Amino acid sequence: LALLSGNKDFLDSLEIEAFRNAGLSHVLALSGMHLSIIGFLSAFFASFLFKRKILKIFIVLACFCFLVFVGASPSLIRAFIMLSIIAIAKIMYVKVNLLGVLALSFSFHLLLFPEDAFTLSFLLSYSALFGILMFSNIFINFFNPFVPDALNSSLSTSLAATFSTLPIVAVVFKRVCFIGVASTCIISPLISIFLVFGIISIFISLFAPL
Repeated sequence: LALLSGNKDFLDSLEIEAFRNAGLSHVLALSGMHLSIIGFLSAFFASFLFKRKILKIFIVLACFCFLVFVGASPSLIRAFIMLSIIAIAKIMYVKVNLLGVLALSFSFHLLLFPEDAFTLSFLLSYSALFGILMFSNIFINFFNPFVPDALNSSLSTSLAATFSTLPIVAVVFKRVCFIGVASTCIISPLISIFLVFGIISIFISLFAPL
């Protein structure tokens, strides 16, 4: 339930602390990964019903419904604004630069929800993605000679996000868990698989409660 909806009410303090010690607190927070999975599933099941332009609009609407269902956290708002900008750009056949999309999303976000600027979720979400877009390729090129491609991308992304959010995490939590770089590489694929099958199972249970 925590992974799908962000509701941590049924996790005890020891479990939450275990995630924190493993550098995996971000796993329990709703993020762009959730919208990516919702978008992927929406596209997969609706691709045979709609043409490409209508399909993009459908994906945005499906993600908006998810946003309303789980609550509009700053990290989800950031992801939804970026998704909407990219969808509109593709419908209009306009090439996008992800750093530009992030900057535009940042501006729209502050315009619509200025109070989010003081939340930890807002700061970590934007700084992590900024770090990934700016530095992940640098790490990929550095590790490329001696790290397999399958691992290199995950490792480089995790390192870029960790170092870009490090000052905020150090100030707020008074500690930095570098083990999170390794544990994120292991956990992220498993979490993605779990979320996909979890969401599919929810829909199956609606039609077959037993």
